[in-house]
This record gives sequence, C-alpha cells and structure tokens, in this order.
Amino acid sequence: MSEPTAARKQTLKESLRLQQFLRDLEDELAWVREKEPLAKSEELGQNRMVAQNLLKKHDAFLNECNTHEQLIKSLGAIADQLISSDHYASKEIENRIRELHGRWDELKSQSERRHKILQDSLLAQQVRLYFGAFTSF
Repeated sequence: MSEPTAARKQTLKESLRLQQFLRDLEDELAWVREKEPLAKSEELGQNRMVAQNLLKKHDAFLNECNTHEQLIKSLGAIADQLISSDHYASKEIENRIRELHGRWDELKSQSERRHKILQDSLLAQQVRLYFGAFTSF
C-alpha cells in the first residue's frame, strides 16, 4: 500500500472513531438533559402513599443512573485513549468530555439531594400518620 493511501486510511479510521465517540457522548448528554428536571423536582407528595411512590420512582432513577455512570466512565476512558494518541480532534474531545462530566456531576449531586429530601418527606408523612392516629385515641 502506498504511503498516501495508508495515511488516508489512518485518517479515515481516526475520523470514524471520533464520530462514534461523539455520537455515544451526545447520547449520554441527551439522557442527562432529559433527566435533569426529575433530579431538580421539588415535588414531595401530599401524603404517605404519594411520598412513598415518589421515593420508589427516584430509587429506580438512581439505578438507571448507575448504568449510565458505567457508560460515562467508558466514554472517559475512550476520550483518554484518543487524547493520548494525539488524535487530531483532541481539543474537541477534551471539551466535550469535560462538558459531559460536569453535567453528570451536577445530575448526581441533584439526585442525591432529592433522594435525601424524599426520604425526609416520607418520614415526616409517617410521623404525621402515627401522631394523627395517636391523638385520635
């Protein structure tokens, strides 16, 4: 194979790898954007049943987050490989993975805060129910 052909083949391989990385990264960014309103929600529920259901839904969301965290870690490893191999789009890769990590960290923080608030809300509803039953005697 001639040298220009080999160089062109390598450039095409790098371009394909970049496009696959950017597609996967954009998929994760879209997922994070979609879930941000859920993590930021202030809804607590007006009674014990609603509070309990909200907490169950949030627990399912946290499990979903764990799956996506693995995908995001994998994207970080791919980004590191691309950057360390002096990929021609290293700066773009660096910027995009930084954006993903920043949004991911914010989502995790907000969802952990929400989980704590939902637990507290459920406890408050249970205490109200208990004391309501106690005072009715």
